[in-house]
Formats: sequence, C-alpha cells, structure tokens
Amino acid sequence: MAGQGGAAAAAIFGRLGEVLPGDRAVLWGAFDPALGDRLGRAIAPGAAPPAVVVTPETDEELATVVQVAAQHRWRILPCGAATKLAWGTATTGIDVLVRCDRLNGLVDWAVGDLTVTAAAGMTLATLQEKLATAGQFLPIDPAFPDTATLGGIVATADAGSWRHRYGGVRDLLLGLSFVRWDGAIAKAGGRVVKNVAGYDLMKLMTGSWGTLGIVSQVTFRTYALPETSATLVIRGELAKLDQLMRGLLASSLSPMAVDWIQESGAIAIAVRFGSVAPSVAEQARRLQASATDLGLSWEAIAPDREAAFWKSARSQRDSTQGGAMILKVGLLPTAIAALLTETAKFGAIAQIHASSGIGRLRIPVADPAQAIAQIQTLRQRCQTSDGYLTVLAAPAAVKGAIDPWGTVGTGRDAMAQLKQQFDPHGLLSPGRFIV
Repeated sequence: MAGQGGAAAAAIFGRLGEVLPGDRAVLWGAFDPALGDRLGRAIAPGAAPPAVVVTPETDEELATVVQVAAQHRWRILPCGAATKLAWGTATTGIDVLVRCDRLNGLVDWAVGDLTVTAAAGMTLATLQEKLATAGQFLPIDPAFPDTATLGGIVATADAGSWRHRYGGVRDLLLGLSFVRWDGAIAKAGGRVVKNVAGYDLMKLMTGSWGTLGIVSQVTFRTYALPETSATLVIRGELAKLDQLMRGLLASSLSPMAVDWIQESGAIAIAVRFGSVAPSVAEQARRLQASATDLGLSWEAIAPDREAAFWKSARSQRDSTQGGAMILKVGLLPTAIAALLTETAKFGAIAQIHASSGIGRLRIPVADPAQAIAQIQTLRQRCQTSDGYLTVLAAPAAVKGAIDPWGTVGTGRDAMAQLKQQFDPHGLLSPGRFIV
C-alpha cells in the first residue's frame, strides 16, 4: 500500500491515530504549509504525497509507529527539521512521513567526561547553547546549523569545515540508538570515549540517509571551546595558493578549518585558527609571513565579523534560490585546485575542505541539458581523482535525468546486501539513497 489516498489514507490515519495521542498523527497537508512545501520537494514530480504525517515524542512512540507500519508494509520517510530532505534521490510511494523534531530532549551530559547524549530531533543550535554554558561545543559545522537536527546530521554525515581538526561525524559519534524496520530499538556504542563496542554499526548508520533505521538518540564527544579564534583569507595566483596550501597542510600549524573557497570565479583560501590567544596570534603571523613570501595577499577578518564570514560561506554555498543545483564532491586534496579551475567556468560558488577533499558546489542552472553536461564533466574529473560527485539538490528536470549518486562500483552490491539485512521489505526511505 504505497502512496495511497482517499479511503486508504483514512485507514492509515485511523490506525496510527489509535497508537499516538493528541495531534501526533495528521493527514498530509494538515500542518505548516511552509514545511509542507519543503517536504513536497523530496517527492518525485507526479508522485502521491504521504498519506499521513506523524510526530512521535518518545522513542517508544517512534518504535510503535514503525512497528505498525511494518505490520501493514507501509513505507516510511523519516525526517527531523526537513532541512535536507530534498537532498539525494526524490522518493515515491511513501505512506507515512515521520517527523522526529519532537524527540528533542537532553538525555545525559557528562561534563567532566566531555560526552553528551541527546535525542535525535534536538537541533544542533540548541545543543551548542547548552554546551556553551560549560565552555564546551560539538565541533560540527554543517549546512543549516540553526535548524539542522542531530539525527539529520548523522544521517547525512554532514560535518562541515571543522572536520579539518576534529574529524567527521563518524569520528565524533560515540554511540546511538535507532529504531529498526520492525519497530525494535537497537543500540550501538556507549557514553565512554574508550568504548568501541558497536563501532561498525555506528559507521553504517552515519551517512545512511535514513535507509537502515531511524536514529532516535546520539552520543557525541565534545570539546572545550577555544579561548579565541582568528580567520585569514588569502588570495592571489592559483599556483601560488596551491603551493601555500601544500605547505600549510605539511606544517606544524594546527588550524580549526582550512577551506578552498570560490565565488564569482575568484579562488581563495580561508583558514581559521582557534586556541589560546598567544597561539592563535603566532600561528596567524606565521601564515601571513608564508603568504607574503609567495606574493599572495591576505586579509584578517575582524573578530566581530568572523562568525558572519563563515555563516555567509555556508549559506551561499547551500542556497538553491533561483533554481541552482548543489553538488557534493570528494576528491584527492591535491586535485582540488584543478577542479576549481573547471568549476569557475560554470559560475560556481564552492567551499572544499582542504585536508579531506570533501566539499560542496553551488552552480546556477539556466538550461537543464547544460547542467547535466556540467555534472558529467565534473563527475568524471572527480572520479579520475579517486573521488565522487553527488547531486544533492537540483531542479526536477536535472535530477530526474541523471543518477544523483553516480558510479559506486562494487560498493553498490555491498550496500544492497546491507539494505536487505537491515530493511528486508524496503520500507525505510525507499529509493532515497544508492539502493
């Protein structure tokens, strides 16, 4: 029973209304229209919307919803704040949309152990506010940090610029709880940094796009907030920038973030240091000297503008305003400069993390056929550099005509086997990921 309307939708609504109190089960469209528009963009053009939207408030309610859906073979699309729901492949045949944003409590915070456990629907911004009261933070800098939920960040493995020093989501995640396809609650990892039980399972759930289970709780390691920070933006000849970058990555300097950025065809390097004040000042001085020696210009972002600078870089990169497409790339760090030479021809806004080679591109779309050709060109360049290109967001005419995920080689068979094991009836986020 997929993508049902009329009597079938009423039947789904009636059954879920029996197991959820109050207004936690509503028919599609009977909620915030703005949210409905966002959710609607995750569904393939012409496909029926989900019959029912549910908003459980506890792990047990979430498990009950999934159990009932499994019994009736209803297909589920989970989300948090829906900020990234339109990323990946557009879905079809969804019966129940499960919103997890009411699963938003703080479960445990071991301040002295630098660990925190929270419900998956808590926003990153809310968690950061709580952690800051004890001088701590979670070093994740994803898209839409003001509204993104912890579960959505894990599901999309979206770490951001701070991965340069602190690693990706997998490196910060110590444990999680998730609801299996049959409604059973499973757990992996723990709340102690040295506990590695279930490590492989956590790695599988991170970046699984809601296709292997619905994350309900997460445990992260936290870090002390830096005493101060400073950002330098370095500009000049691309070959010299590349030389500076190679030297920086091989040096003893320890920045929080090192990104290649591109806007209006111009390419620059943005570096952020964070530590005690004397260390930040000395590291910035050394980088300035290296840039000057290479004939590059540098700008020190004023302290009161630093947060806005990085926020602007994110928001410009991830905006689909005007029908732009958002691409995620990964490639060898040594190949980033050459890729940016290519993307400059397409009017791209880019931000690529220098040490990992992971980043995103925003490219305007005037003609779908031209956009598809650009994707194919850039995908080929990434693949020849041991990388990949994923189409996160794009107009329907573009996304519907090309595989958003591209070639994954023998990995597709392994993913299909995992999907069969974790979700044998294909009920969780069907079609959204590679398999």
